[in-house]
Amino acid sequence: MQFPHVVPVVAVALAALPVASTAQQADSLSQQGRRILSVGLGVTSSANASASTTGQVSSDATGGVASISYVQYVSPTLAVEVGATVLDASASLDYSGTRSSATSALLVGLSYSPRLAALTPSIRPFVSAAIGPYFLHQAATGVGGAAASSESRIGGRVGVGTRFHVARHLALVVEGDYHAVGGFASADSGAENRSGLSLTLGLGFAWGR
Repeated sequence: MQFPHVVPVVAVALAALPVASTAQQADSLSQQGRRILSVGLGVTSSANASASTTGQVSSDATGGVASISYVQYVSPTLAVEVGATVLDASASLDYSGTRSSATSALLVGLSYSPRLAALTPSIRPFVSAAIGPYFLHQAATGVGGAAASSESRIGGRVGVGTRFHVARHLALVVEGDYHAVGGFASADSGAENRSGLSLTLGLGFAWGR
């Protein structure tokens, strides 16, 4: 019994194998559906504490102090990102009372992980950009009572980094950012302009893929 029609079918199937293999390999780089919730600490932030003979105690932290972010990939390479960051914080105490201030940001943006930059399916460099409000919060207490104020400015952030997916649900994130925000009007802030560079090391929980 002969099957002349089988030979062309088999030949077509064998020819399609490299194409299918290539497509499967490309799909291994897809990030679509992945979600990452991460918390980070500023690597380049500086902190100091001091006490004077007059009884004043103070502490300051500058740079990217801490952050939390949520990333959800809506395509194989593009994700929506929402994050909150604390950039600077200071506090002091002396005989006259206490004073504290902190700068924070709530940003929404996009993160892009190009296929060509992928070192492996688990090591994914990315670039990101976000925009949103930056806040300066200040509070003081003293003999005359307590006072608090809050001021906001619209600013933005651009960044570049890498996500290392060390396990199915665990990721390490290294990211460098530049924050651009206008000066705050309050002279008591000690550093009215919060624009500058920051480097963050984070730990993330990943799911969805």
